[in-house]
Amino acid sequence: MEKRKYFTKLDSAFMFMCSIIIPQLAGVIIVMLLGLIMNIFGSNYANFSSSLFGELVLSSITSLVFIAILIFYSHYKKIDIKSATHLNKKINYINIFCGICIGITAVYLFSPLISMVDAFLINIGYTITGEIPILTGSAGTLILGILVLAILPSIAEELMFRGAILNGLKKHGVIKAVLISALCFMLMHTSPQQTVYQFILGIIFGYAVYSTSSIYMGMLIHFVNNLIVVINAQYSLTHSITAETFTFTASNIIIAILSLIVGTLIIWGIFKINNKLNKILIKNIKDDETIFNEQEKVSEITNISSEQINYLQRADSATTKKYWRIGFAVSIFLWFAVLISSLSYFS
Repeated sequence: MEKRKYFTKLDSAFMFMCSIIIPQLAGVIIVMLLGLIMNIFGSNYANFSSSLFGELVLSSITSLVFIAILIFYSHYKKIDIKSATHLNKKINYINIFCGICIGITAVYLFSPLISMVDAFLINIGYTITGEIPILTGSAGTLILGILVLAILPSIAEELMFRGAILNGLKKHGVIKAVLISALCFMLMHTSPQQTVYQFILGIIFGYAVYSTSSIYMGMLIHFVNNLIVVINAQYSLTHSITAETFTFTASNIIIAILSLIVGTLIIWGIFKINNKLNKILIKNIKDDETIFNEQEKVSEITNISSEQINYLQRADSATTKKYWRIGFAVSIFLWFAVLISSLSYFS
């Protein structure tokens, strides 16, 4: 049987639900098993979890689970992962240069907005946690930090949220697909302090993948963003305006808003230049039409009556909605759980 070369809306919904639930369950199971093993050998789990190796293992769980979900689901559904996620479409040196510029712009020009959001959370009693769980201080930890917090997430998260979820929704409108995939990406992190920034990044990554028809563009920008964060944490580099120093004065608020606007315009300009230089807009449309036509021809090659097709479509629609509801309900619950548990009033 020939493998399917695209994801559907049903696939997107199911993958999102799995991306929220399974990593949480896997994390609990792995922590319990590690705790049991530590007790058997007379070790302390707290010491393990705070060690470099422990940080490496625990920080890799979500990304590895994402990759496992994608592989197993694609195998079960007979989906060609390379074609469906656009792994078979490379990027050139122009894309690489523009991707690096976009990643750097996002980190530094959006930082005042991030500081303002963090400062607001601090003012309402929220405890800001560090973004980098791996111990810092040496070249070895920097390499491990880059591997676990930059390379691995940029591959796994892009395959899940842009490769599967965005591409599965693209038939229903690019804007809708990009925004929903960005929302899913944001909720997956279950971090109130990263909510605004992750949503913005999700939009950038989504449009990057759409505009180039390649998942590698999203991976590149994602990697550059995370790499800068890891390096800043490693060498204790901070921006001029941080959450601790931010005050809600008119000037600081204006700076945060202007930085967001300027950063957005610069990134949009880089995308436009990249698209023009590569002349890929018409190619994107043709590629999408090919995929959509392939989807529409399914009924023609399966000798199924129109009544059966309509029934299957209604069943898929109902199942899709159920998956979306479960995924959003669980992710929103986890988001609020993190928010409440981090407020000083409940500590």
